[in-house]
Amino acid sequence: MSKILGIDLGTKYLGIAVSDDSEKIALPYGVISVKNEGEIFKKIVEIAGLKELNKILLGLPIHLSMDESNMSLLARKIAKRLNKAGFEIILWDERLSSVEAEREMRAMGMKPSHDRKKINEISAVLILQNYLDSQNKQDDDEKN
Repeated sequence: MSKILGIDLGTKYLGIAVSDDSEKIALPYGVISVKNEGEIFKKIVEIAGLKELNKILLGLPIHLSMDESNMSLLARKIAKRLNKAGFEIILWDERLSSVEAEREMRAMGMKPSHDRKKINEISAVLILQNYLDSQNKQDDDEKN
């Protein structure tokens, strides 16, 4: 197994998480400021290169009604570019990840309104962990 890079995509910030080598635990990696689609692509490629990662999980923000959002269209566009650049891409439903991240921050005694960047980082960890848990559960089910 290899590590997976997890991204909470935003138009101002990218929340970044990385899995451990066993693909069981998502770890925070940080938040990166971005200005446009080109910079989003460039930063993701740079981080993947630094961490020597080929598998990238992008959060896919779909409305609760299952309709696409502007951000989900951007995520699909970035995913397509990354795939063409040779990366293995996983699009993962991230509905309510920001709400859950804010809840986690409050539980840690932090105020989400004071640190919007931290929400992106925690969201990236939650999105990646959700994916890892689903894969590990599937592996466990197949063994039983």
